[in-house]
Amino acid sequence: MGTQMSNRETVFFTVCYPKALPYMDGFFESLMNQTDQDFDILVVNDSCGSLEAQLERYRKTLRIHELQATGSLANVRQVGFEEIFARGYKQVVFGDFDDCFMPDRVAKVRMLLRDFDIIVNDVSLFGDREDEIYFSRRIKDRSQICLEEIFTKNFMGFSNTAVRAECLKDIILADTIAVDWYLFSRLLARGARAVFCAEPLTNYRQHADNMATFVGDKSKRAEVKLVHYQSLKRDCPELISAIDRLGKRTDELEVVVTNPFWWED
Repeated sequence: MGTQMSNRETVFFTVCYPKALPYMDGFFESLMNQTDQDFDILVVNDSCGSLEAQLERYRKTLRIHELQATGSLANVRQVGFEEIFARGYKQVVFGDFDDCFMPDRVAKVRMLLRDFDIIVNDVSLFGDREDEIYFSRRIKDRSQICLEEIFTKNFMGFSNTAVRAECLKDIILADTIAVDWYLFSRLLARGARAVFCAEPLTNYRQHADNMATFVGDKSKRAEVKLVHYQSLKRDCPELISAIDRLGKRTDELEVVVTNPFWWED
């Protein structure tokens, strides 16, 4: 049986993987509490086995579609993107499976997507580390985001962004740890209009298995950045000269001591 077209415009997109399973209840409960329930949920199941029994209790309230996919971080999400197109969704709200979301997140970003291609909302950290309204100490509410702002660091993740689905067309994700950083760099490079919403609509869980951290191993950050820039140079030739200039002045960049963003030195 083929994929059915959806009669809803909005999909909440997430990837479930084994280490995130303990956080399933918090994730779905925060979606059950959304003030705007006019959305489907697409769960890409990456190596978690059958989730039918666990999902059944949430299906009484939520419209959940499950899709099996394995492979790299990029490949799993690429499979999910193809399903988004096949079902005909117009808006995609991203959310990580180990996070939770404020009750008005879907309502807020759907409204903002009428005027912009990409919405980036603030986050509050919880779990192993607590810190409220993290990004908006350095970014002004309703400011438009350009590529230069995520050239050496990132604040556009798969838990605090939403996009018009049409933006994802013809994008082949690179096989990198920072798939989100790559994706949004590509979208901004080709002219997508992005805006920052300073409200902390995402509760971003801090735990030992976080892929991206705000502090940590400098050599790991350098490795992630190297692959990131190599991927962009390969797929966005127009960025080659800017990335090369960046490499020459890296040592001169001011060190940010407080409130660093993802992959920021």
